[in-house]
Amino acid sequence: MKKVYQYLFYKLYSYMLRTPNKTNAFEGAVALISIIGIFVLMDILVIVGKLIFNINHVSMNIMIVPWLIIMFFIYLINNMYFKKYIILIKERFDNESNTQKWVGRIIVFIVGFGSVGSLILIGLLLK
Repeated sequence: MKKVYQYLFYKLYSYMLRTPNKTNAFEGAVALISIIGIFVLMDILVIVGKLIFNINHVSMNIMIVPWLIIMFFIYLINNMYFKKYIILIKERFDNESNTQKWVGRIIVFIVGFGSVGSLILIGLLLK
């Protein structure tokens, strides 16, 4: 699982290097992977809250501060982890073939939009 997470970061980092703001590619990739992680965590919490604890509604006013704290820590942990292993990650995945690059792009697209889409779908199905 760690290798998949590193690969996801590598693809996001590679994408950020091709943007006009490539000087902040590392921070952008960390932010994007953190956002994906936050949406996956929200998926899990919605399912657990609804199915196991039968929570129907939680006020956003109550949840905004805890979510901001959780988001900050997810970003901080990702930032420290990827700063430590960025060279290893680049060495591991830099020699991809063209086919592997396209498969990687499709996987990142599915994971990125799937994390957001699944939260919306779960919210609609559990109403």
